[in-house]
Amino acid sequence: KQWYQRRVAITAGERMQMSDVGMKKFVQAQEEEHIHQLQALVGFIKNYHENALRILDEVQSNIQEHAASAQSMPKEEGRPVARISSVMARTSISSPSEPRPMKPAAGPAPPAKPEAARPVAKAKALFDFEAENPTELDLKENDVVILIKQIDDNWFEGEVNGRQGFFPTNYVEVIIPL
Repeated sequence: KQWYQRRVAITAGERMQMSDVGMKKFVQAQEEEHIHQLQALVGFIKNYHENALRILDEVQSNIQEHAASAQSMPKEEGRPVARISSVMARTSISSPSEPRPMKPAAGPAPPAKPEAARPVAKAKALFDFEAENPTELDLKENDVVILIKQIDDNWFEGEVNGRQGFFPTNYVEVIIPL
């Protein structure tokens, strides 16, 4: 009963002050929890990158070992050989800094045999297809489309009237396959 009387005797100002203190404690506890979570996250990320670095160091070491053992193997006569020292010294793709042995020419090369002309892959549009983005190709019924490649089971890349783009495979009948 005394507790109840004390509770009733608390003024509105005291209630406001108590709720304010309670809210500050709650926010502080939440901030501390977030800080602990962030610390844990940073620790996990750091551990991940340390492991990635360790793995990359192992890979680099294995590559260097394989390159060194490959250099010590007997070489085929006249076969160009990359030297690990020149590869490691280069920081970008460029021509080698050291000349490599070349296979001597055995005389003029025989003329190339003409290959049989391969027919151009084509398809006929069965329906109109309206492109929904710039990478797609508008088709009109009966358009003959030059097939460039099949992207997957559902899409072709092709050309019609000088325009190139993608279109659904089920909108065309293949006349000459890729």
